[in-house]
Amino acid sequence: MQIRVLGCNGGIGSDLRTTSYLLNGTILLDGGTGIGELTLDEMLAIRQVVLTHAHLDHVSGLALMIASIYDDMQHPITIYAPPHVLSVLKISLFNWQLWPDFTELPDDDNPCVRLHAVEQDTSFPITNEISIYPVILSHTVESFAYIITSSETNFCFCGDTGPTEKLWQQLNQLDHIDHVMIEVSFPNESHILAMQSGHLTPDLLANDLTQLKHSPVIHIHHIKPGCEDRVIKQCYETLTNYSLNIVKLNTSLNLSPGHY
Repeated sequence: MQIRVLGCNGGIGSDLRTTSYLLNGTILLDGGTGIGELTLDEMLAIRQVVLTHAHLDHVSGLALMIASIYDDMQHPITIYAPPHVLSVLKISLFNWQLWPDFTELPDDDNPCVRLHAVEQDTSFPITNEISIYPVILSHTVESFAYIITSSETNFCFCGDTGPTEKLWQQLNQLDHIDHVMIEVSFPNESHILAMQSGHLTPDLLANDLTQLKHSPVIHIHHIKPGCEDRVIKQCYETLTNYSLNIVKLNTSLNLSPGHY
């Protein structure tokens, strides 16, 4: 599996883009402002979108992308997400007030966007080669991790989360997990804010990882603007038992075992 990093930050600013990753050229993992890094042709190649949750920094780019390519779309885009997330999209985003409802355009029988509900703890195929297993996390709204499996590798992509137990319990049931991409939004000194907002600090993540029996590469992303230097320093000081990668904008990740 190949991942192109379109957006990996916890906010916007110069050279900062919110969460969005392109998997194998055709699958979007979350739809933040990072989608704006794609050309129109690259957007038109997208077949599926997998959403972890419905917060604006994870879906705003998706709405803008569909409007940008609407006239040239030759196939529908399928959005995969838990029922609650799809409900939020319909009520709060694709509602003809904040944005057009692309699940009804050009008409109900042939929409350019199809919504596909997924259930937690139930695996589903997204291509012939890749299957996905949703696991609920701990955030201020329903937020999910996705265990993405191919014949080559097991990769866990996490939405926003605070301390969680269920994810590590689920990963421990696997024979192996090669890569985990997870947020660390705040530095350790913002512990209270992190807990209030359902996010992680380096210390909170280190404590959580004591529950994991595997030793995957840990990919850190979603750092809040202005906190980068402190969070990165604290991650390297705290997560010493793991191969660590701080995800960077406009890079590519090779998710084969032992690589990135």
